[in-house]
Amino acid sequence: MKKNLLFITGEYFPTHSAVSNCVENVVLELENEFNVIVLCLTIDGETSTETYNNHIVIRLKASFLKNENIFMKVVRNFKRLFSRFSLENKIIKIFYNEFVNNESLQNIDVIIPAAMPYETIVAALRYKQIINDKCTVIPYIFDQFSENDNFNRIKIIKKIKYKYHLELEKEIAQSSNYLMMMNSIYDHYVKYFGSYLEKYISLEHPLLLKNINNFDNIEFFNDRKIQVSYVGGLYKNYVVPTYLLKVFEKVVQMNNEVCMNFFVFGNGAKEIDIYSRRYPENIINHGKKNKDEVEGIRRNSNILISISENKGIQMSSKIFEYMSAGKPIIHFYKVEKDINLKILKKYPNCLLVREDEKLLEDNKVAINDFVTRNSNMVLEFEQVSHIFKEALPSSTAEVIKQIIIDTKKVE
Repeated sequence: MKKNLLFITGEYFPTHSAVSNCVENVVLELENEFNVIVLCLTIDGETSTETYNNHIVIRLKASFLKNENIFMKVVRNFKRLFSRFSLENKIIKIFYNEFVNNESLQNIDVIIPAAMPYETIVAALRYKQIINDKCTVIPYIFDQFSENDNFNRIKIIKKIKYKYHLELEKEIAQSSNYLMMMNSIYDHYVKYFGSYLEKYISLEHPLLLKNINNFDNIEFFNDRKIQVSYVGGLYKNYVVPTYLLKVFEKVVQMNNEVCMNFFVFGNGAKEIDIYSRRYPENIINHGKKNKDEVEGIRRNSNILISISENKGIQMSSKIFEYMSAGKPIIHFYKVEKDINLKILKKYPNCLLVREDEKLLEDNKVAINDFVTRNSNMVLEFEQVSHIFKEALPSSTAEVIKQIIIDTKKVE
């Protein structure tokens, strides 16, 4: 008899987060061997159930995250600010109520809550504690909780709450059967919760995919120029394009054949418009694009850009999506211990750019040289997948199957 697997995540196909994109890749590897259900949130739609490929998707309405007025948002954030943990209790309640009221969720064998949002883990453990204590809970952790600045933008509040957030991470490690986590945060769990080391499984983002589509009909590019693209979010005080824009201003002044394209969203994107007004043919903000468009953009760009977050502690999932396309990568980083460097140094066609005002001129020359020499270079997927085998979705799926099959690991 097939085991019943439940994945819990935020928004899911077709409106993905970086985390749910990883979840879908793994689910597609597992859906034929297990009865797979994905429980997720929908901000724009209504609560619904549908079959997608060979798994079931249950979407739960969470419109309060988008439709609340300013007063309601201030009240919600105020409560969250002064609660013990920086969690959104409404999200936990939405998931848990579905556990209670949906008969198809009463007999789950394995729950894999994917954080972010971190509330998925709390909801899953509540399910195990109250509804089905025979269920195996395996959190799938992509981001640190206690170190995440997005939860507490005010430093003093983050400092005050830090010990409580460590307590929550410890409780999760203690109560879960196993924890699957990204390589980039494994050391954090070993350092603070080393007594649960036998539960930890270190993984990589399952984003290395061979795409058979050609995406020839991309309309964003002028083929006469070398197309350099940044695809993703930009956020104030977190992932910022300031240095990139400064250096590319110098690059396009030197080489008019270079076009720096931005396909972006987030509150840190406005800065691009200042430069695009100066260089309308060479620095362009195309705005946010859907998943298929983004894939086509990556495949049709000559060079792809990555920007680390300010502290360099968060592994950028887009790097593996970039590698899937086999394109040359330019990575902008701010600190020498940037976690992304370990991966990118293995990639055969990459330029690492340290964001340093003193290096602006040197970086301008290096970037122009790299772009000119590598604009037509593409690595074969087989070569990339050989180097980064652990980033294949099938590798993560095999880990999950092994946990489930091995009777010694499943209670």
